[in-house]
Amino acid sequence: MNKTISNTYPGPALEAENAFRLLELQAGQDNAPITIRILACSFGSVSYEAVSYTWGDADQTNEIKVLSHSANNTCATMFVTTNCHNALMALRKTHEPRVLWIDSLCINQHSIPERNHQISLMAQIYQGARRVVVYLGQSADGSDEAMHSICEIDQPSDYDVYPSWNTMPQSPSNIESIRALFKRPWFYRVWVLQEIAFAKDAIFVCGQYEVGWDSIRAFCHWNRNNRWVKGALPYPIEYTVQRSRSRTNFIHYNHRLYGLLKNTKDCQATDARDKVYAMLPLLKWEHEKMIKVLEAYQNQAENKSVDGLAADRLRQALFIQADYTMSVQQVYTNLTIILLEHFGLQALQIGLALRHVEKLPSWVIDWEAITKSPYQFQLPLAPFKPEDASTVENLAMWSVSRFFLVDKEPKEQLRVSASKIGTITFIGDVFGGSTVSSPHLRRPWQQVTLCMQTSSTKLLKL
Repeated sequence: MNKTISNTYPGPALEAENAFRLLELQAGQDNAPITIRILACSFGSVSYEAVSYTWGDADQTNEIKVLSHSANNTCATMFVTTNCHNALMALRKTHEPRVLWIDSLCINQHSIPERNHQISLMAQIYQGARRVVVYLGQSADGSDEAMHSICEIDQPSDYDVYPSWNTMPQSPSNIESIRALFKRPWFYRVWVLQEIAFAKDAIFVCGQYEVGWDSIRAFCHWNRNNRWVKGALPYPIEYTVQRSRSRTNFIHYNHRLYGLLKNTKDCQATDARDKVYAMLPLLKWEHEKMIKVLEAYQNQAENKSVDGLAADRLRQALFIQADYTMSVQQVYTNLTIILLEHFGLQALQIGLALRHVEKLPSWVIDWEAITKSPYQFQLPLAPFKPEDASTVENLAMWSVSRFFLVDKEPKEQLRVSASKIGTITFIGDVFGGSTVSSPHLRRPWQQVTLCMQTSSTKLLKL
C-alpha cells in the first residue's frame, strides 16, 4: 500500500473481541495541519460518524499528525492518501473535535489478522454509527449546481410555483452537472453497497454542499420519470433505494451471493479480493434477517407454502470468511467451487472467456474481468442436483454435465463429461463495443452464413 500508513501503526492495540478504533479529528482553521487522536472503543460506548469515501491513488499522499493515546502527549506522523486528506479537511470543525470512523486510519492495514477480523465487524460499525458521511470529493464539473438541484427536487424553495415535479424547469446545465456528479468514483466503489445499506442516516458532502440521503432517494424516484441520468443510477444507489421498499424474500444464500456479484460487476475495488469480501457482511445480514422472517412465517398455522425440507435448505449457508492471507486466485477459485457445488456448470456461463487476473484456472470465474464486457447472455440459474447430470435441462438448448474436481491442492483442474456434436468451422470476432446494436449482432451471422455457403459449394463439387 506504499506510504498510505506508516509501518509502525500509531493507534492503540485492540484487545477485546468486539473492539474497534475511532479517530478524534481535532478542531482547526482553514489550512491548518490535520491532527487526529486514535481511540480504542467498544460498541455503544461512543457516538460517532462513519465516513464513506474512495481511497484514491495510494502514490499520492499527505502527512497528518497523530496525538499519542498515552499520557505523554507525543505526536507521530501518518501518511494518508490525498483523497483521505481532502475528506478530513472538509469534515473538520473549527471549534470542536469530531469523532469519526475511517477504515484506512482506524484499521491497521499492515496487520492481516486485524484486517480479517475488522471486516467481520463492518456491519456493526456502520449500523452503530450515528450517521454515515459520504465524501464525494472537492467541488468540480458543476457539482455545486448539481447538489443544489438535487436539494430543490426534494424540497423546492419555490414549491408553490410548480404544482408537480414534471413541471419544474429542466436546465441543460443542471442535467449535465448531475450526470457528472453521478459519474464520480464513489458511486462505483464496491464497498459503498454495505456502507449505505447499513446506515441509520446519511449525508453526502461534495465541496461546500451537503445533501441528505432522503434527497438522493427522492432524486432516484424523480429520475425514473424524467431520465436526467440516462438509464438507472449507479447500482449501489438503486439497490439501497429498492431494499428500503422491498419485503424479505425467501432466497437461498448462494442465490443472493451470485446475484450481488453479478449486479456489482461494474463496481470497482482497489484490491480484487474485495469484489467478493465487500459482499459478505451484507449477505450475512440479509440471510439472518430472512431466517427470522422464515421462522415467524412458519409459526403461523395458516402458512403451509414453505414445507420443512424447503425451509431447511433456505437455512443452509456456507458463509465465506474474509481472509487476506489468500491470493486473488485462491479467493476466486474457492468461490467458483462453492457456486459449482450449488448451481452446477450453469454457474460458469457468466464469463468463462473473459480473463484479467493472471494465473487463474480457465474454468474459474474472473470477477475482475466481467466488468470489461457488457455482453452477458445468461439463462436463469437453479440449484444443481446430481441426478440432473443425465437429464436435458432445456431440450432445445443444452444439457448439464457432471463435473469432478481433481482431488489435490491447489484445486486447479475441473473434469467434465462431454458428447461430440459437431466440428467448429468458424469463430466470429468478440464483441468489443459498449452497446449491443443490430450491426454488431448481424455481422457475425452474415460471416457464418457465408462460411456455410462456401462449405456447401465444396460438398456439391465433390
